[in-house]
Amino acid sequence: TNKDRIADTMAVFLRDNFLTPQVVARRLSGFNLAASAGAFLTDPDRSGQSRLRAGAANLLADVLESLDPERLGAQVRAGLVHQLEKLEIAPLLGQMLHAAIADRRHLPLMESAIRWAADALEANEDLVRTMISERANSLMRFAGLDTRLANAVLDGLYKLMAEMIVQPDHPLKLRFEGMLEDLAEKLLHDPETQAKVEKAKRELLANPSVSAWWQSVWERLRRTLIEAARNPETALGTRMTSMLGELGQALRSDPAL
Repeated sequence: TNKDRIADTMAVFLRDNFLTPQVVARRLSGFNLAASAGAFLTDPDRSGQSRLRAGAANLLADVLESLDPERLGAQVRAGLVHQLEKLEIAPLLGQMLHAAIADRRHLPLMESAIRWAADALEANEDLVRTMISERANSLMRFAGLDTRLANAVLDGLYKLMAEMIVQPDHPLKLRFEGMLEDLAEKLLHDPETQAKVEKAKRELLANPSVSAWWQSVWERLRRTLIEAARNPETALGTRMTSMLGELGQALRSDPAL
């Protein structure tokens, strides 16, 4: 009958005698909260740290599971689109292309493209031979000249690609480099080229296929994050442990913090 009255009396007694500002200040004045928290977080033997890590990971997973995936994905995409719409792509591409050419980083890409073209030609030799034979007249086919012509064309193409790979100053490679440099200049300084790039960017961002693709990417990313957060043995769990340890070390050693 009197439990509520007794509880209220005890609460008032504790408040008036133990929770006064003077008493609390005296208790806390000698207590280094930051150092204690830092020591706790940097001690690898404390089980509490693993509980903190598991709690943070589970909280992250719970948040990701509780939010509407489609709505969240749409919001993230809207944020990305908004940032991309404000970003001028053309000058950025021009600067990247200029830097790549100056550092000669475009050469491996050119060689890879040439090798890819050679492989594609080798895989479609029969198609090339058929095209040449169909365009040759009946007299050439009767004399077998269409086959010789196809062989000559294929051999010439293979020889050209091999020379482009082994010769750094091959005329075609130099011409292609000149085209890249001209494109970089236009991306940086030509308003017409910049307008075309911006138009292509807006059309790409507005394409429904891009929205569908992003939604699928976001869903895979969300599921991966949830699985990683639930599993303490993953890199995410290890990273959380590392982050907690770094925070503890900072609390112990950084006076300003």
